Formats: sequence, structure tokens, C-alpha cells
Amino acid sequence: MTESNKTKALYAVGLGLLLSDLIPTPSDAVYFYRQRINKQRLEKQEITPKQYWLKDAINYYGLNALWWGGVLLATYYIGKDYKQKRNILIGQSWATFARRSDWVEAIVTGK
Repeated sequence: MTESNKTKALYAVGLGLLLSDLIPTPSDAVYFYRQRINKQRLEKQEITPKQYWLKDAINYYGLNALWWGGVLLATYYIGKDYKQKRNILIGQSWATFARRSDWVEAIVTGK
């Protein structure tokens, strides 16, 4: 791999990381739903503030990693060659972006 290609690959990884933070995923909807439920439980004093923040941190850091891990596993097992694997990853990212407003609103508002 030439220096130019290595630099392009590095930029592509950086762009992918940037987009993964900007584009909501189904795990984000689950996070907001669980956050709402846990806040209600906290207000009813069914859980302590420490339990609330622990659950929030686990959901915040864990759910997104589980989602993208699942996407990578699906890409590995479903994709037959480089182009198909690339299309699965790109397609999943853009499909998630296109659906984001509908499902995030539905999950958060409970409608």
C-alpha cells in the first residue's frame, strides 16, 4: 500500500468515525426510551440516583457498540466480497440516517 493510499484509508476511517457519531442508530432510540423509563423510575423513587446514572452510562456506552458490532458481524457473514461488504456497511449507515426522524420521534414520544 502506497503512502497516498494509507493516508486516504486513514481519512476514510476518520470520516467513518465522524459519521458514526452524527447518524443516529436504532440503539440511540433504545437508549432514549430506556432513559425515559429510568427517569420515571427515579422520580417514583423506585431506583436511587446512583442506580439511574449507572444504568444511563451502561446504556449510553454499551448500546451503540452492540449495534455497530452487530452490523460488522452481519457484514462479515452476509457479504461475499469486498464490494458487497462495503455496500452493506454504507447502506446500513444511510438507511439508518434516512429513517432517523421517524423512529426516534416514535420511540421517544411513545407514539
